[in-house]
Amino acid sequence: MPKSAVPSAPPRLTIAKLARSIGVSPATVSNALNDRGHLSARTRARVLEAVAQSGYAPSFTAKALRTGRTQTVGLILPNITNPVFPLMAQEIEREVSARGQAVMLMDSQGDLGAQARALESLRGRGVDAIILVACRGTQQGDVPDGVILIDAPSNPRSDVSSDHFLGGQLAARHLLDLGHRRIGALAGPQNSRVAQERYRGAASVLHAAGLDFVPRVHSSYGLEHGESYAAQHLPGACSAVYAVSDSLAVGLIRGLQARGLRVPDDLSVMGFDDVVWAELITPPLSTIRQNAPAIARFAVRLAMGESVETRAVPVELVVRQSTRPRQV
Repeated sequence: MPKSAVPSAPPRLTIAKLARSIGVSPATVSNALNDRGHLSARTRARVLEAVAQSGYAPSFTAKALRTGRTQTVGLILPNITNPVFPLMAQEIEREVSARGQAVMLMDSQGDLGAQARALESLRGRGVDAIILVACRGTQQGDVPDGVILIDAPSNPRSDVSSDHFLGGQLAARHLLDLGHRRIGALAGPQNSRVAQERYRGAASVLHAAGLDFVPRVHSSYGLEHGESYAAQHLPGACSAVYAVSDSLAVGLIRGLQARGLRVPDDLSVMGFDDVVWAELITPPLSTIRQNAPAIARFAVRLAMGESVETRAVPVELVVRQSTRPRQV
């Protein structure tokens, strides 16, 4: 039986072929595509219309050989399964794509060694810029010069981040305004700058009111740690709990419900991040919303050399049904 013929790919449409079909020079097509040169509005419009009709797509390989740039931005995330980071990655990809470039995504899985290997891999591939969302324990010396770092503002090397300290302050003020005076804390990992800024911001507000968090527990992120807190600490010890991440807060709510306790009737719960879970859990979670689009815009501008300003992006208090005034 004769083998089926495998259809060959159609020949690639080049600038030279496109130029011949229009009756202009390849330089004219290139200038129209890159918005440069001294072309009349009529010529530019004619070329761009022909390009749109032809379905022509530029060769990034050829452009890289010509310009020495790959038109690619590397992005390293610490945990792609954390709902915060896919949203940030989507916004970064949108910003990079709008500039005619592409994103190469890598996941360090929260491991410093994997993060170092990802940085080395991206540099070896010649990406034009690297944006790094630092994993826990990252030190200044771990980040090569030129890498755009998204971390906590307390890291002098950080280029852009949420104002985590402000978010902690907003969370604590919300609970105090509701009349809570005995407040517990799920304070997150002690080796995380982000978690500890969120905790210190809240603690500063409580200390100004002559109060402190009781009980306070440090742990990794994750639903199971919130559930464990619910199992080990009686609601009678406090009337509200502030968790430095929504994953901890959601785990806490689930753990309380497993014990037959009600949120917020028996205990108010406050989170941080405003991930998709925050609205899906019952009751919906009061939390602090990060502005992922703004972080993405600033990070990409820095990566593209469009801005040199360090930014601490403001956050927003989102009040839902998991918090209520303290019951007398």
